[in-house]
Amino acid sequence: MGGKAPRVILYPKSVAQSVKHALERSNDDAPGPSPDAPAPSKPESVPGAEEPKPETNLSDVNATKEEPVVTDVASSPTDILRNLLDTTHVPPGTEPSHFHSIAQTLIQDFELCVTSKTSAITTYQFLEVEFYWYNQQSGHIDPFTHAAEEQRVSGNWYFHRAPRRVPPNSQSTAPVPSPKTSGFRAGTRKGLDLTFGVPAASSDSTVAYGGILLRTLRNTETKKVTCGPSLLVDEVLRSAGVESLPALVDTVWKGDTSAFLLTTEPGPSRVFLRPTKGKSTKPSKMYTSPRIGLELSRIQTPGEATATHPRVQYVIRPYRFFTHPELMGPIRPQTFYGLLQAHEAGQLSRSGIAEVSGMKPTQVPTFFGYVDEGRKAGPRAVKDFVGEKGKGVGPVAAKFLKMAGIVECILDDSGGERVLKKQKVGPTLTSMFAGGSKTKAPKQG
Repeated sequence: MGGKAPRVILYPKSVAQSVKHALERSNDDAPGPSPDAPAPSKPESVPGAEEPKPETNLSDVNATKEEPVVTDVASSPTDILRNLLDTTHVPPGTEPSHFHSIAQTLIQDFELCVTSKTSAITTYQFLEVEFYWYNQQSGHIDPFTHAAEEQRVSGNWYFHRAPRRVPPNSQSTAPVPSPKTSGFRAGTRKGLDLTFGVPAASSDSTVAYGGILLRTLRNTETKKVTCGPSLLVDEVLRSAGVESLPALVDTVWKGDTSAFLLTTEPGPSRVFLRPTKGKSTKPSKMYTSPRIGLELSRIQTPGEATATHPRVQYVIRPYRFFTHPELMGPIRPQTFYGLLQAHEAGQLSRSGIAEVSGMKPTQVPTFFGYVDEGRKAGPRAVKDFVGEKGKGVGPVAAKFLKMAGIVECILDDSGGERVLKKQKVGPTLTSMFAGGSKTKAPKQG
């Protein structure tokens, strides 16, 4: 398991300033005697009364004791991110907006650093990440979460291992937790998560699993874009000068998977997060969409595909956050669907969809037609997307977008609305696009 970084408790800077200013006012701002005021008269002595003793100055009694000093507490970017990764105090139902805050901080304020065997640092900009979070206690039961043991502690790196999925036809709302094994996923199944959710000190009492999948990076020097979880892991290994994940995690790191440096010197073949403070670059516009590769094929019968089924509830959740979609190759159907939601919310013009994504303008009405087809088909059409028929839907625009339209209908019926209200799902996809243009596509930073 990774290094256990202490949880940092942040106090608002303004509070410290207020206390400090209050102390200064008590010492410096107290009004002194007017120069024209008469000197105070000495009280007359009363026969038989004890002579009053002069007041004692407490500072004279203990001159060596220093006055308490109130210092300003400034929240460092690293402290802010660490605290965001701790979801212990995030109210149930507000997870989507919290994911948005984490993604915005990670993408706009941090870079991924990889040191070589000689400790030379290669830096990468985050372009695309996805969130996976399962917490039975809070009711956020995302069945697409790996639920690996490594995902129980926040602030670490988790290289994907084979998860133990829910058996077909199971009514369980979560994957079967995966014990830590010696085997990492290989080939095109590799992946790297930044874990979030529960700090190490609380991981024994709370059973929750969280992973932020890194999907796309851009080398800040060469501008080379690495797109896809498996290729991303290959790029990390190449920059680290290590041939395999077991060699990196077990031999070089000796099991310390912390994503934050505990010393100023990173050492050879390390992977860590670093604030981009001081780099005057305008933040790029961030968008959201459903996650890549999710489908309903593990639901065996159409009758199971209701608004209460967790796979139906989470398959099109906007838990993918990205910038510069035009750099990621041909547009994915999930990207189009996210931008379409922004357009329908009045946050983006229809022409803006093509400008932002890099797709041909003539493709926009075609892709929209797929979504509209699903909306018109209604809930019963889900039969074409469960079981064997549902396999391989994700990459195919005509299939995924139609499925998304059908899922909208399922979740919009009375039962679906009751379920969503009961779960108090946080801000909608619409609210996550605040700041977009209604008439013109936003410029990329």
